[in-house]
Amino acid sequence: NMRVLEWIINRCEGKADAVETPIGYEPKPEDLNLEGIEDEVSVETLKDLLNVDPALWKEECKGIHEFYAEIGDKGPAALQQSLSDLEARLG
Repeated sequence: NMRVLEWIINRCEGKADAVETPIGYEPKPEDLNLEGIEDEVSVETLKDLLNVDPALWKEECKGIHEFYAEIGDKGPAALQQSLSDLEARLG
């Protein structure tokens, strides 16, 4: 999405900020360009969309564990470690 890419560039140039969440850094809703879609998507809608629900992410982690089990030892250990780190951040 070009809006996200624009935010990434602005962040690299120090023109935008980010919010740290358990799943990583996200844009502040007011830092995303809503030009042309402001009638359909408001800053309040973005806040809802960017909300991180730890319970939903914990459920997602279960599915990732199942997928990794299918891969077995062929998968990189770093992916398993990243998943463990994510679960720790989710609490």
